[in-house]
Amino acid sequence: MVVLFVVFAPYDDGRRRPRSLCLSNVKQLATATLIYIEDHDQRFPLENWADATQTYRKKDDMLHCPENEGRGGYGYAMNTAVVGKAYNFDMDWTVLFFETEVQARNLIMNLPGRSDDKHAGQYSAVSYCNGAARYVPKGQRPETPPSPKADVSAGPRHDLRT
Repeated sequence: MVVLFVVFAPYDDGRRRPRSLCLSNVKQLATATLIYIEDHDQRFPLENWADATQTYRKKDDMLHCPENEGRGGYGYAMNTAVVGKAYNFDMDWTVLFFETEVQARNLIMNLPGRSDDKHAGQYSAVSYCNGAARYVPKGQRPETPPSPKADVSAGPRHDLRT
C-alpha cells in the first residue's frame, strides 16, 4: 500500500508579503495604543506617540512600512483628530493610524481625503480606534466604515469603561 503526502505551500510571488505586513503593523500599532490609553486615563498619546507606546509594542519594526526600505523606513501616521483626546465609543470607526508617503517617526497628520497610492497603487492600510484594521482601496475615503464584506481584521473589542 502506498500513502501519498501532498504538501500545499502557500503561493507567494513577493507582492503579498508587504501587504500583509502593513496591515499587521497598523493593527499592532492600534492595539498598543489601546493598551496605552487604558493605562493613561483613557487618553490617546500626545505628539510622541511612537515613543509613548514603545513599552506596549514588541519591537520598532512595526513602525516601518516594508515598501519604504531604503527611503527612511517609516510610513505610518497617527490621525490628528485623536491626538491627546479622551477615548469614547463614538470614535470606534475613527481612523487611528494610516499609511503615508511622508517618512518620519512620531508623525501626526490630518487624514487625507483619499487613500495614498501605496502598494502598487492599489490600496493603503488603516487601523481604527476600535482596534480593527483594513485595506482601503485607491481613491476611497479612509474614514468610511467598512461594509460587512470588507477586508477587516477586527480584534477583540476593548471595554474601556471598566
